Amino acid sequence: MGDNDNDGDRDFASTKMIGGKRQRGKSWLDLDMLLFLKQVGDWERKICFKFPLNKSRCPKFDCYGQNLKKVERFYKLVLLPRVREDIRKNKRLHFALYQSLKKALYKPAAFNKGILFPLCESRTCNLREAVIVGSIVEKISIPPLHSSVALLKLAEMEYCGTTSYFIKLLIEKKYALPYRVLDALVAHFMRFYDDSRVMPVIWHQSFLAFAQRYKNELTKEDKANLNMLVERQRHKLVTPEILRELNNSRNRGEKEDDPMWFDLYFRTNPFGGEYTIFAGLEECIRLIANFRFTDDEIAFIKSSLPSSCEVLDSDPY
Repeated sequence: MGDNDNDGDRDFASTKMIGGKRQRGKSWLDLDMLLFLKQVGDWERKICFKFPLNKSRCPKFDCYGQNLKKVERFYKLVLLPRVREDIRKNKRLHFALYQSLKKALYKPAAFNKGILFPLCESRTCNLREAVIVGSIVEKISIPPLHSSVALLKLAEMEYCGTTSYFIKLLIEKKYALPYRVLDALVAHFMRFYDDSRVMPVIWHQSFLAFAQRYKNELTKEDKANLNMLVERQRHKLVTPEILRELNNSRNRGEKEDDPMWFDLYFRTNPFGGEYTIFAGLEECIRLIANFRFTDDEIAFIKSSLPSSCEVLDSDPY
């Protein structure tokens, strides 16, 4: 028992010595600190109580050779508080800490559990913190699997503006998402159907990003529910765009009619008549044909078009 106490005292003494030298700017001791921390067991308690992160601008910790659970704890207990403190004090993030966050994202599972989720769950994240961390999420490629898990977890969290902001960023990375994640996002937005609050602009923007990117992967029932939702949660600029995206798209599992050869066919115009093509939304082409086509030619055109296309005898405008 006495030997263990002596070992613990030596560990704390060594940590305090290294931390004190780092506090005076001895950044060359990073490797010594790294090797020392890898050897001790209870490193979280030692580094939090003896290592003066609040005094040193360049703390380094090699996470590549570490166990995922250890890396996650380091991100959550050390890196995230240090980043938030620096932003709060200086109104910006020091370059070394910004680079640390970028390196942290190379372990996306640990980044999600140690940085992203705790930041959103704290409900104290301000706009500046969200924008700085979000800029890293936006710049660096994240594996689709980890992005899907992050979206699923964020969709199930209690709502705050930070959640909508990160949902929007991840949606705009345009990954192919599993149906389970899409259904979770639909459920996330539908939670506000009976909410009396006036939702912030970022919520409407995340909703619009979702509708723009995944409108063709939603079921008919989902679109009907979302249409009812936007009747209750409206924004004068964003809501019309959401409705346009939802109402002019195919449903999940439906195949898209390809209008390309019709466009090519009428551009070659084998009959020699004049025409105008209005290539509109995905489900409809409005063809305005003038009367230089013969009746037989117009009948042939009509028989060649799919049922979703409409041939008009005159310009409706």
